[in-house]
Amino acid sequence: MGPANFALTAVTTPPPVRRTLPVLWATLFITAWLLLLVVMTGCGPKDPAPPQSHGKETPSAVVRDTIAIGFYNVENLFDLQYDGKEYPEYRPGALGWNKQTQKKKLFNIASIIVAMRLDIAGLCEIESMEALKALRKELKTQGTLYPFYAMADAPSNASTAPCLLSKYPLVRVNSFGGGGSVARRNILEADIDLGGTRLKIFVNHWPSKMHPESQRIALAQVLHERVAALPPGTEYAIVGDLNSDYDQWSKTRSEKLDDSRGRTGINHVLHTINEDEGRFISYVSRQDLCSGACPFCHYDLWLDCPENGRWSARYRGAPQTLDHILLPAALFDSLGLSYCDNSFEAFTADGKLLRDGAPFRWQMKGYGKRRFHVGEGYSDHLPVRARLVRGGYACAHTATPLREKQRPVTGGFEGSFDGWLGCNNGIVLSRDTAAAFMGRSSLRIYGPAAAKNGCAARAVLERCALNAGRKQTIGF
Repeated sequence: MGPANFALTAVTTPPPVRRTLPVLWATLFITAWLLLLVVMTGCGPKDPAPPQSHGKETPSAVVRDTIAIGFYNVENLFDLQYDGKEYPEYRPGALGWNKQTQKKKLFNIASIIVAMRLDIAGLCEIESMEALKALRKELKTQGTLYPFYAMADAPSNASTAPCLLSKYPLVRVNSFGGGGSVARRNILEADIDLGGTRLKIFVNHWPSKMHPESQRIALAQVLHERVAALPPGTEYAIVGDLNSDYDQWSKTRSEKLDDSRGRTGINHVLHTINEDEGRFISYVSRQDLCSGACPFCHYDLWLDCPENGRWSARYRGAPQTLDHILLPAALFDSLGLSYCDNSFEAFTADGKLLRDGAPFRWQMKGYGKRRFHVGEGYSDHLPVRARLVRGGYACAHTATPLREKQRPVTGGFEGSFDGWLGCNNGIVLSRDTAAAFMGRSSLRIYGPAAAKNGCAARAVLERCALNAGRKQTIGF
């Protein structure tokens, strides 16, 4: 072997640079400017990054001061496994329900949930855990992770079940209320840990309006009993497709669903209205819940919307408020979580969920029973959403003088102080929600005495809000 050759490289140290005073000031200025730029680009009301998963989807969720909750009836999200309970058009391989069309359905529904930016999402019309997991996978693909999820037990006669997706841990899950001789779905109950604060969610899907009101009353009664057994002050929300309007009490007879003598599940059992014999029926208001006088009452968030904007689906061509978020007094007190006023809405994704004034439902085309999936559309329902905030609720009406006990009415047109009182027990009065364009004074009068001559009603106007200390009732 010959001698090894090594290349030696001399490394020299450059002489120190002598910075003059102007150069130092310029360097400091540029450094400060760059730091300011970094800080400015990092500010603003940005959502935290989606919680990252590890192991079995157990993230370290970032708890925020505002919690967005919502509900979406996704219209028949079925899996691709045949088990005999599928609707005929969702049997795998039949009528175009296959991997390609399911993938499109998953993409469309996930894109809406992502756009709603929900922390907690109640869902219904999902066939199985396999279908729910497929939706979660698509949501993750689109950049939104819901690590915690639950599905109600499905009775043997039900094809779908309510579900829940959450960015925060579920510490307790239960389902109850279903079964029986009709296709009733269980109610899903879940306790969610919001970083030391607990929120209970009840996800519902009540029998459709193809069934009489008594079947919805049956589920409402089970839910009411469960709510009544909760410790005082429990913070919860009732979400779901209740297949009932916020003013169902005024429509049950006209829709030929009344087999319960005018009683309804949403209005009477869950107490979203105030009803005293011989008095005008009014809706439970935020002020009612602030006062603490109605422990098992619920405020229907549809009352936050303009009357002509209250709808999430159509039934027999008419707009309906079938999808609800109902809140109890515990979300209108000085503790824990509170409702963020006027945050409720039916979500349309800037009109993408609408077609010809109706929800752009999942499309099937053909004739009669030979209708095929075409891979377009979303659902026959619009999703709804609202926000909860940490801290006590600021009741805007607490400074208004309370009514005197001898006042003839206790409520009014929904949340207002103005009301109408029937002249006898044979007269029933309500807001005419079928003709909202006629204005807030539109009055509907019906009942066995409505056709008789004589006085039908008298107006009761209370001016306490305008003249504190000078209450005045004007009857005519």
